[in-house]
Formats: sequence, C-alpha cells, structure tokens
Amino acid sequence: VEVHLLGCATDGEHLRLLPTSVELLELSGSARLTARGVQLAAQACPRLRELLVRGCPLVTDAAVEQLARACRELRSVSLSNCGRVGDRAACALGTLPLLERVGLHGCPVGATGRIVLAGCARLTTLDAGHTRGLTDEALARVVRNCPRLQWLGIAGSEHVTDALLQLVTTRCRMLERIVCEDCPCLSPVGIRALCEGYPALAWLHAARSRAVDDACLESIGWLSGGLVSLDVRDCPTVSAAGFEHLYE
Repeated sequence: VEVHLLGCATDGEHLRLLPTSVELLELSGSARLTARGVQLAAQACPRLRELLVRGCPLVTDAAVEQLARACRELRSVSLSNCGRVGDRAACALGTLPLLERVGLHGCPVGATGRIVLAGCARLTTLDAGHTRGLTDEALARVVRNCPRLQWLGIAGSEHVTDALLQLVTTRCRMLERIVCEDCPCLSPVGIRALCEGYPALAWLHAARSRAVDDACLESIGWLSGGLVSLDVRDCPTVSAAGFEHLYE
C-alpha cells in the first residue's frame, strides 16, 4: 500500500490510523508535521520500505531514531531540507541493514564531525549535498563500507577535498553518478581520478567549480564514452578548447 500526503496541513496525529500494510509513505512539504507525527507513523507502519519527508521543518533527530527502531525493513528514506535532522538521525539510519537510498540534502549532517551511515552495506544512493560541515572524515567510513554506492551527492560541501574522491575511486567500483558542484576544496586532481577510475561514468555535475579544467574534459572525452549528463557551467578554468576534446 502507498500513501501520499504531500503538504499535510496537520501535526500528524492522524497518522496513528495508518494500516500496517503501508510500504510507501509520502509526507513531504508538511510544514506542521511534528516529530511525534513521524513517530506515530513509524509505530503504525512496521512494514514501511520507503519514507519521503522532504522539507518538514519540525521533524527532529529523535523522530528519525524512533523510525529506525520501529521500521527495520526501510530501503529508502528522504529527509532533505529538514533543518532539525542531523548526525543523530544519520547514525540511526546507519543501523538499518536493508537501507539502499538516503536523502539528506540540506540537513545539518556532519556538523559535529561524527561518522554517519557507516553500517549501510547495501547503500546505492547518498545525497548529502549542502549539508553543514561535512568533511572527508565524515564520509570516508561511509565510502569504505558501502561498495555498492552508485550515486553520490556532495554539492556545496565546503570541506570535502580530492582525498575523498580518490578514496571513492578505490572503494566504490559501481559509481555511475556524482554531483560535486560548488565544492571549493576540490581540484582537477580529484576529478581526473574519477574519470580515470570510472570509464563508464554516466553523470558528472561539477558546476561553478575550479575542479574541472580543459585537461579534465579531455579525460572525460577519452575515458567516459557512456557519459549521459555533464554540467560544468560557470567553471572558470574551462575554455572552448576544452569542450572540443569531448568530441575528438
């Protein structure tokens, strides 16, 4: 059973009435949804496999901790732009053995420097873009323990460096998509490592960054024949000559 309640106008008390057969629950954009509302939903739906709670400002770490305890079959959780969801929540999600997809875009994850999501061996998708204070250290253990990772989003990460990308190339051999735009500490060294490590890389978004230069585009053109999407808008070190390499 799927239940879609986007923009729910209540605090979520009614979610206690959800049937136990619910496997997908969508509550995104519910400005009045409280942590208790999420907890009631978790208690009512122990078979839940996918939860989307994007842009819900009242949802907290405590709610996600209760969710992780009650819904052990979760495969996909999106908490993007929930401003009160941080490291405690990410650590709780890391205890879910079947978790495959996690969205924490815009959440204050990494602010305390704690390791997050290290226990999700089945993880294929992680969007941690525009989180606060995310570092190489905070992501390194995730990368080391998630060999099935295919989609990695770290856009807007001010402290992530080339060392993280180099680690990704050695640990996550199934990577297909990476979003690393607006990352000021990345350089062409890291991007070239990605291109050379993944000849079948399909998706590279590195807009507004000095991490991509003409030499990177040459590597992409030579090694990434399966490239589907490339975003290098407003990269000051890319020239028209660089784009020519993509078609040679």
